[in-house]
Amino acid sequence: MLSARLAILVGLLALACSTTSGTRPRPAVSRVQARVDAIVKSVMAKRRIPGVTLLVEYRGRRIVARGYGLADVENNVPAELETVYQIASLTKQFTAAAILQLVEQGKLQLDDDVTKLVPELHIRGGPVTVHNLLSHTSGLVEYNRDETIPEWGTAITHKRVLELIGDRELEFKPGEKFQYRNSGYYLLGMIVERVSGMSYADYVRVNMFQPLGMRSTSQCTHREIIAKRAHGYTTDDGKLHNARLLDMSWTFAVGSLCSTAPDLLLWDHALRSGRVVSPDAYKKMITPVKLADGTLTDYGYGLGMSVHDGHPVIRHGGSTVGFTTYLTHYPEDDLTIVLLTNSDSFEAWKVDDDISRAVLGMAPRRE
Repeated sequence: MLSARLAILVGLLALACSTTSGTRPRPAVSRVQARVDAIVKSVMAKRRIPGVTLLVEYRGRRIVARGYGLADVENNVPAELETVYQIASLTKQFTAAAILQLVEQGKLQLDDDVTKLVPELHIRGGPVTVHNLLSHTSGLVEYNRDETIPEWGTAITHKRVLELIGDRELEFKPGEKFQYRNSGYYLLGMIVERVSGMSYADYVRVNMFQPLGMRSTSQCTHREIIAKRAHGYTTDDGKLHNARLLDMSWTFAVGSLCSTAPDLLLWDHALRSGRVVSPDAYKKMITPVKLADGTLTDYGYGLGMSVHDGHPVIRHGGSTVGFTTYLTHYPEDDLTIVLLTNSDSFEAWKVDDDISRAVLGMAPRRE
């Protein structure tokens, strides 16, 4: 939940995103680069992280843009700036933007009952709205819960997901609580398909990736040949292993996109500048949702908000089998950090925090 301080800063976040602090002196770039390198290399060594790609843009200047380690350990392929990673739940902001585009076109409404858009879904309780799905306030159960792990290596259908979600009691009345659930974003992907008449993959390609010039971003599967794609790893008992197979149909509009750090920086700029959705729609994405009792969450539509030592930040992370990602924008500081790794053992939020402190000249984080 938001602190009172963050609630006060919501307006700043909404107007946001080109504001700079203006008064804070910039640390010498070479010193910042050395400190960031040390942060990344230390974490990689401690947690046996095979590869990392990092892009840091501060006040319009890329001050760090490079890969560390290996994208493919078995073939000794280095991680580079243009290495392609599964971006996991960073996908959610693309899905949220797709829904808002369709809302702006008058093809659906945020208060639409989900069962009217997906009639095969049977919910005990409700109604659950599109707004509830976007803001993780639906009360729906999780579809990819632990009992489904044996199925993850094979393709799943929309019908099977609806069976896993539907005909169950809601966890709470919609709008009463915030509970991060992938089920909502899977359903949002289905809604994009139903309303637009296009597959989710085609919709985001035609309406986002192609217009923005995101040439290395796609909905990816294991069958496709994708140049410069990183291989995913996990660590067990201190040893590095290939990650288990996860068929990408399971992640769908929840986390099935692959991308690069430069493409994600391009996306971040475009989203904030009104090239993807209108400024009013983007404001919805970064405005904390209010629960039924008036409590503010720390989430909007596909994006989270918080304050790090007095610095507002718009953020989202992702974690999937073999990969961890983090994308943050500090609007008052004009700082954006794209952090991509091919390990599911990486505590990305801590590394992002350490990097932001290095760039902004803040004291190191206390453990």
